[in-house]
Amino acid sequence: MGMLSQTERRDTLDCAKGILIFLIVVGHNHQLVDAFPSGRWFLYNWHVYSFFLISAFLPFRPHEPGFFLTRAVRYYVPFILFFTLVWASTGGWDQPLQKVLAWLLAVVIGSADFLGDASGARLYWFLPALLGLTAIRWAIAKTGGWERYLLPVVAVSGFLFSGLLPDRIEPFIPLGLPIALYALGPCLVFGAFMTYALAGSRFRLLTCGVLSVIVLALCTLIASLSPSTLVLAAFKYYDIRELHSLVVHALLAIAACSAVVLLLALSVRPALLAWLGRSSLLIYLSHQIFYSVLVRLLRRAAPDVLREHEVAVGLVLVFATLVLSGAFAYCVTNIPRLRRILTPRDLGDWLEGLGVRRVRNPSQSSVGGAP
Repeated sequence: MGMLSQTERRDTLDCAKGILIFLIVVGHNHQLVDAFPSGRWFLYNWHVYSFFLISAFLPFRPHEPGFFLTRAVRYYVPFILFFTLVWASTGGWDQPLQKVLAWLLAVVIGSADFLGDASGARLYWFLPALLGLTAIRWAIAKTGGWERYLLPVVAVSGFLFSGLLPDRIEPFIPLGLPIALYALGPCLVFGAFMTYALAGSRFRLLTCGVLSVIVLALCTLIASLSPSTLVLAAFKYYDIRELHSLVVHALLAIAACSAVVLLLALSVRPALLAWLGRSSLLIYLSHQIFYSVLVRLLRRAAPDVLREHEVAVGLVLVFATLVLSGAFAYCVTNIPRLRRILTPRDLGDWLEGLGVRRVRNPSQSSVGGAP
């Protein structure tokens, strides 16, 4: 058989994101990760990382008018809204000035450290870092003919050196640029590998999928034998200093994400899984809020059950969190104005959601302004 159609590719990537968002919900479930610490280590090395990899494989048109502003609105509006919601609901209002300053620093910098200090919501670091990755790629693309030379140089140097920044400096660098610089090279490798695999026959897909599983198993084994750990959110290498350790951890993420995508390309892709993938941003933004509420309610109603049946409770909480965040995503998606406010496509879309109507240029389509 021939290569996958565009529709099949889109469904495959949607299903891959569906699996990844499910794993993120599992990874943020304290009952399960505390019971299976090795599973937490394995997931945290690639489940969020894979969204960087997939984002770099999606169409990237940096020369279109308003490209960077559109991406900034698309990533930063939901980041600020949901982070502010969590921030406002936490304590610390006895010192309002310090609380507001912590919010401002967290929003401007976007690092996990400042997000955690301001509200405990460290998980939202992903969206500023995704914008940072977009900014790097956009800036390099704007250099024109120099792009072909700058891109590999920035990718290699960022991969090797960005994580060696002093701990007192790294948290103050905005938009997760150390993370973005580290991830740029693996993103390019993943993109090239996926382009080759998905453009071929089923035999090529199968061969690349099997290769990904083998590389994943080997990298997991090698990494598990070493005491070193790479924590992407905080982006500290800890005791990783050797080049081979960096390569192993990057290959682990690339191989894991590749295996998920390629095995899905060869199999049946359930509609529900694809819907989870399309709703992954809203589920990501809301799942920790629902999980925290569920845990608090359970601690009040049945604290003994929470302590004595950790794994069973964890599984129930994963299911309940997915149902609630999925229902929330469904409601937002099907209420146009709410969707425009929370997850706008561009600045015009967001302003329309807020009730601000802009005068459009007649040359623009009737659907929207900036692409």
